[in-house]
Amino acid sequence: MLPGENNIISVAPAGPDTYFSWQGDAEAVSFRFIVSRNADLSSPVINTPVVNNYYTYAAKDTLLQTGSYYWAVTQTDAEGMVSPLPKARMFQASFFAEDAKPFPAPAILTPAEGSRIVLTETPVEFRWRPVSGADRYHFRLYRTNGENVLVHETDTAGTSGQLSVSVHVTPGNYTWTIQAIGKTRNEGLEWAGNTAEQRFAARNVAWVNLVSPARGSTITGIDAARSGLSASWTTTEPLRTSRFILSRNPDPLQGTLVMDVRNPVSPLMLPRLNEGTYYWTVLAETTDNYTVSPRSPARFHVTAVTLEPVVLVSPINGAQIPSAETRRAGLVQWTSAETPARSRFVLSRTPNPLTGTPILDIQNPPRMINLPALEPGDYYWTVTGTTPEGYHIGARSPSMFRILPAPPLPAVRCLVPANGAEIQPEPLRENRRVVFTWDAVEGANEYVFTLWKDGITRETLVESRPMNSTSFVFDDLNRFAEGGAFVWQVTARYRDENGRVERSGLSSESRFTIDLPRPSRGRAYPPGILYGRPNN
Repeated sequence: MLPGENNIISVAPAGPDTYFSWQGDAEAVSFRFIVSRNADLSSPVINTPVVNNYYTYAAKDTLLQTGSYYWAVTQTDAEGMVSPLPKARMFQASFFAEDAKPFPAPAILTPAEGSRIVLTETPVEFRWRPVSGADRYHFRLYRTNGENVLVHETDTAGTSGQLSVSVHVTPGNYTWTIQAIGKTRNEGLEWAGNTAEQRFAARNVAWVNLVSPARGSTITGIDAARSGLSASWTTTEPLRTSRFILSRNPDPLQGTLVMDVRNPVSPLMLPRLNEGTYYWTVLAETTDNYTVSPRSPARFHVTAVTLEPVVLVSPINGAQIPSAETRRAGLVQWTSAETPARSRFVLSRTPNPLTGTPILDIQNPPRMINLPALEPGDYYWTVTGTTPEGYHIGARSPSMFRILPAPPLPAVRCLVPANGAEIQPEPLRENRRVVFTWDAVEGANEYVFTLWKDGITRETLVESRPMNSTSFVFDDLNRFAEGGAFVWQVTARYRDENGRVERSGLSSESRFTIDLPRPSRGRAYPPGILYGRPNN
């Protein structure tokens, strides 16, 4: 990162410290910093390990002389793997401190180049990123209507995060600059870095005025449906572009829009609106690229139109359906006193079927709907609808039914090693594995095997994927190195042709031990016995 290609650094005793910095991988735990006179980094003058992603060459150091050098960094991960040597970067060393350029220009965040600032009662905030090694920053603001006139100048300290200065600004064109400054080791002298500069313009604007529907107004549903609604607004600014937005979201730009019109004309007819709260605004930009959109959208509410809702007939709310019947098509039935022009059937696993991802979503469904086979669990369904006039006649609330689970498969039997078995070390040395077997379970087509070490805390050694076999070979004997008690478990399951686990059996467990011999204690002889023999 720093110093850049062919940058000049000071190696004068009275000059500043020089910071070499780089971007390492997340896996790196250490680095090796290398400086050489040669481009191939042979015969390095500096070759040292560092932990951080920077190296400080202090002014008091004497390793570097005037001339050209090359530097590079390798990185090492936690496993001791070392990265290849990268292409070296050249820099110049000088004994003349004034030749050094220790600080780059700060990275400006805002106002960015060419910004258009709409003035308010609050000051304009100028923000930039910190420069490594800088002690403070010098801020200047120039008014540039014709010529540059300095209108504000200040210093601010800061070493991390986002740095900023806030200034009250009047309408006009401006240039602002920021410069990093740091102290050297030479009697407190200061060195200034390169200057970052951006231009922007600022002025007061006349905001678009949202007239109707008025903020906070309530409109009866029947009037909205029969007479229709229109939106109107005013503006005194010449507009280059505008956009009318009507939404159900407090932030009109989020979610699905009810209405979105480019360069609209006031008044604008709105579509027929159902019951609910709505938000509208006009996003506008002047011919000189200033935003004059209202500071917040206008909210209004449309009340409900009372009509007989759809009736959910079958399955009745709370019905419990045996799992076996899910292999045959189920049946949903609904009715309505009104003739809906549009309707929608939704079946879901969530209590509010109209949210989330539904299982079935049918537009304009028949009054009787065939369902596919369903997994055990709770299901929620509803039917929404509107009349030809646009009135909402959906069901008042969803209906729930429950698919009962299939009975479990029998528990697995004849587990080997059996419960209470003790495995001796010698068979383990000869076979280098333990084979776990069990009898097949009628109706099952897969098994899940789990092995763990018994103790205060459960340490899982293996948990298999579903498998067709009735045996499992465990050959990671290092996990048995300390011996002790172990428990293994196997569960039978049936998975249908669609990949769905339809039935699961009761889990069977077996406990066994591995008794490893412990080394005997050494014998301690009383004083006066040397090398295990009496001292005669």
